[in-house]
Amino acid sequence: MKLSTALFMAVRAYRNGHGKKKTSRPLIGAILGIAFSLIPLIVVIHISDGMIQGITGRYIETYSYHLQLFSYTNPSLEEFQTLAQEVEQIEGVTQSYVERRGFALAYSEKGRTGVNLRAIENELCTEDAEFRKYMEIKAGDFDLTAHRAVVLGQEVARQLQVQPGDSIKLLTGKIFPNGRYVPRVTPFVVQGIVSSGYQELDRLWVFIPLEKGAEMLAEDSSETLLGVKVEDPYSSLAPMVTSIRNSINQDRQWRAYTWMNLNRAQQKSYQTTKMMLQIIMALLVLVAVMNVSSSLIMLVMEKNVEIAILKCIGASPGDIGRVYRYIGLSAGVFGSLLGSLSGIAVSLGSNDVISFTEGVVNFFITLFSQFKGIFTGGTHGDFQLLNSSYYLQDIPIDIEWHTLAIIVISTILLSWIASSLPAARAGRIRPLEVIRKH
Repeated sequence: MKLSTALFMAVRAYRNGHGKKKTSRPLIGAILGIAFSLIPLIVVIHISDGMIQGITGRYIETYSYHLQLFSYTNPSLEEFQTLAQEVEQIEGVTQSYVERRGFALAYSEKGRTGVNLRAIENELCTEDAEFRKYMEIKAGDFDLTAHRAVVLGQEVARQLQVQPGDSIKLLTGKIFPNGRYVPRVTPFVVQGIVSSGYQELDRLWVFIPLEKGAEMLAEDSSETLLGVKVEDPYSSLAPMVTSIRNSINQDRQWRAYTWMNLNRAQQKSYQTTKMMLQIIMALLVLVAVMNVSSSLIMLVMEKNVEIAILKCIGASPGDIGRVYRYIGLSAGVFGSLLGSLSGIAVSLGSNDVISFTEGVVNFFITLFSQFKGIFTGGTHGDFQLLNSSYYLQDIPIDIEWHTLAIIVISTILLSWIASSLPAARAGRIRPLEVIRKH
């Protein structure tokens, strides 16, 4: 049997016999099974990747930097600033900023909360495009030029119930060698309220000018670091670390850490969770592909008269088997394409799908609560599919075409393999037995 003839017979199998024009039901089930199993796999891959990339980007651009330099000794702020100028001359380094971090108690007339105090250079929020990209200004402005200016994270501002222009106070302290603790209260004026879009990261952030932070935060209860930004933070940073170590003076005893070192446990957790989700979704695809085999067995039983006639006019068992392998292959192709396109569409619209789902559920919750409240006076809370306290407010989605290609090709190959058993069964049909029964 020629290839064109085998392909023609494979296409014809999608039509029922005896003049009917309806598509064969077993094949519809196989195609839809593959498509519906691929959709959650593709959506999970893109949403998990988007979550990981979005959270990682916020961490390294707004908090951990690409590299951090610390000292075994306690250099002055001027020494850190001199080192920053030296590091910026190294090839591949784009910016470097000095930052001092510590903890404080922030309070206003309406509230109080513990905060993570970040004393930074004003250039970080004015010159670093990536920092500004992720730090969304909710109110006021991100400006630390004033001596007592402070910029609050959105959650801190909510706890203190303040707006730009309001006054707050920061309580810090110092412990002397004799064990005596001396508190220090410093007033500030709120210049702005910001959010990184990920509350788990910026829940306690409070930004103040670097010089003011050096005055307020004691060296033994805070840390000073040099944050370094490079051209390509997602490539191997080991050569950059070596270059920095060779360029700065060794007697200063500086140590360098990459963002991957600083966030190793977090990244490991993300990748493990992503892998487990993908394995579960891949098992669904495998089950759907195995459905191709059972669908072809039903199709062989449905088409046994036609198979018998073909063998009577000279078709060999190999020819019949080849036809049904092409049928299984085509089911894999159609199912993969339909599932991939649907998965891409759902992935790109995932933020809208989540918002729509939350809106529909909250509508019915409100409706039910109002009906129930007539009798009980009860209240209700808003339903959130992805709580912004733990997840990103908006998930960035980038289509990974190479991953999609691997999924589609693998599904098609598995469909070809799954069709081998029913194809062999079709080749073993005995024409005389079929003709006697019919």
